Amino acid sequence: MAERGFTGYWPLPTRHGMTLGELARLFAGEAGIRVELHVVAMRNARRGDWYDATGLPWLAPRPT
Repeated sequence: MAERGFTGYWPLPTRHGMTLGELARLFAGEAGIRVELHVVAMRNARRGDWYDATGLPWLAPRPT
């Protein structure tokens, strides 16, 4: 098993396409974490939307 750290807790591609809520559900389910998790769906969000089409500023992720 690969070593886990703050920036590499789960093996995921850089551009995975999941929301933070979807990731939380994935992590809880795969790791068997028993947690009361409430994920609020986003309004007007479509799976095919790209971030650059939102008009919001982008801050590139950086390693610690």
